[in-house]
Amino acid sequence: MAIYLTVLIVYMAIMVVLGLMGAKKCMDTEDFLIASGKMDLKFVTASLFANMISGFFIIGSVGMDYVSAWSDLALLTGPAGISYILLGVLFAGKIKKVLQRTGRFTIPDMFELRYGKAAALLAAIMLIIVFLGFCGGQIEAIQSVFVTIFHINSIAAVIIITACVIVYSIFGGMWSLAYTMIVQAVIIWIGMIIAAIVSMKAPGVDMATMVAALGPDHFKLSGYTTLSGGIAFGLSMGLATFPGQDMWQRAAAAKDIPTARKAFLIFGILAIGLGVVNFFIALPGAYMFPGLENPESLFSVMIANIMSPWIGSIVVAALISAILSTAAACALVIGMLVVNDIYKPYIAPNKPDHHYLNANRLVLAIAGAVSMVFVAVFPSAISMLYMACNMQVTSLLFPVFAAFFSKKVTPLGGLLSIIIGGGSNLIWLALGVPGGFPDFYVGLIGAVVGMLLGTAIGKPATAEQLAPFHDDLYEEYQKTHKTAVQEA
Repeated sequence: MAIYLTVLIVYMAIMVVLGLMGAKKCMDTEDFLIASGKMDLKFVTASLFANMISGFFIIGSVGMDYVSAWSDLALLTGPAGISYILLGVLFAGKIKKVLQRTGRFTIPDMFELRYGKAAALLAAIMLIIVFLGFCGGQIEAIQSVFVTIFHINSIAAVIIITACVIVYSIFGGMWSLAYTMIVQAVIIWIGMIIAAIVSMKAPGVDMATMVAALGPDHFKLSGYTTLSGGIAFGLSMGLATFPGQDMWQRAAAAKDIPTARKAFLIFGILAIGLGVVNFFIALPGAYMFPGLENPESLFSVMIANIMSPWIGSIVVAALISAILSTAAACALVIGMLVVNDIYKPYIAPNKPDHHYLNANRLVLAIAGAVSMVFVAVFPSAISMLYMACNMQVTSLLFPVFAAFFSKKVTPLGGLLSIIIGGGSNLIWLALGVPGGFPDFYVGLIGAVVGMLLGTAIGKPATAEQLAPFHDDLYEEYQKTHKTAVQEA
């Protein structure tokens, strides 16, 4: 165990040093939250990778493949990777362009412009809950590593993990994360590839023997979920990318539109590749360690039983990198939403910039602590991910798409889509998912009904509300506005 503790201590020391290096570039709130939109391709891509390749995408994904081979690639990393590629092709440029035009950088900011203050406030509250769930999921995922490898009880593990997240991300915000995430992205890939090679070369492991021993049912998705549930899960994982505040934050941080597009495209391909790597880790694990009570403990069990201490320490470093980087990024997003979209406009307007910078740091620390509550509520990291993605998609997906692609949807339509979509999803979930019909579908239906109803009875959006999202209207509005100002 000594070598694992040494790796943990050295790793955290390096992250703190890198975080302090990033903090030197943090001069104001915009630097802290989006690196003032100056990040180049390597920083944005590494930030995406280290942010999204998380406890969900490693420990949770390997646990999914342990139950049913290919379930991760079919339901999580595959849909997510495809969505990032689509986001890069269709959406990243639009997001960056609107953010450049408006000088804003959160989804609630955009909703205030397009749908009004009530929609912005609801979106902020919904996203805060979602990202508390994401952050809590990372803590849940790494518990098994700390308990199995470091022999630390689960409560102490949660406290240590949370403290680590806060310490190295609080200094310089996005710049601190940018520096640490380049190192973390490299460590993650090296560790995961080594884990896959060691797993496939373990004594007694060969493909033909494993396939025969596990049987054909192990390679069917029906072993993990129903058809309806699987479609809902895959859609939720893929569609959650588009209204994800962390994705918008990366687009805002990119130095220009081509950088934003390329980073999402590269990351989408890498995410799918990771799904393949996960398969080659989980398949030998399912063969060698059948009957685990908690599938998400598989990775830790394999590290402890089939890897030498030196190899295991590299893999542990990869797991810690994946989980802490994502948790820190989620905490940063929560701070951004609380301060930028609630505290600043409604509680403490017109304060100097350093006041909001300190407020972001304080909220980031509090967010890490509050997210521990989610660990006690949800049974697994994947269940936490599914809940959070469902909330995000059912409440925000259609208003986000409508803002960029529709001029007909009214502000009331956007507001009711958030309320009815998110509300119906939560109510159906609270009722215990009657009849086994997924809450995800109920929420999507509610979101569509809310948008159609609000658009039918609401007042049309004004040119001022539409202009930032549509090139033709923006140019015309700018000319009209400039003429009006000159005449005044």
